[in-house]
Amino acid sequence: MHIDFITRGHKRAVDEFITDLNHQRLPYQHTFTKDGHLENGLLQVRVCPIQLWDVSFPEPQRDVMLTTLFGNGTGDGEGHPINPSKKMDLALAGMRKIMGLKKIPSEWKTDLALPPVLKHTEILAIGEKEDKFNERGIEQI
Repeated sequence: MHIDFITRGHKRAVDEFITDLNHQRLPYQHTFTKDGHLENGLLQVRVCPIQLWDVSFPEPQRDVMLTTLFGNGTGDGEGHPINPSKKMDLALAGMRKIMGLKKIPSEWKTDLALPPVLKHTEILAIGEKEDKFNERGIEQI
């Protein structure tokens, strides 16, 4: 059984809640005996985040950030995007529209990237937007 939800709050408080939830164990009947009898045990609650992130950076570093997050954009390694299904692409198009984003292009310069380690994590590109400033030069979020 799965339940999906969204959290909002201070990162430290959200992290503490998720850690506490992840450490819980619930009663579970399973078959481990050779004769097929059910045995009672405890199963740890699995908490797997589905998170929406917004990353801000200087515009001249766009290619570096795209490469850091998405590799060369062809699905060339763990976490880097592969062409989504038509159903997923439609959902992402809807999210882009709601969030006022443009689709991320399929090609960019991939000669530089930041060093974060991407293990056991999938990153799915939604979109991008340029910074907007008011007449005094203050960024409008």
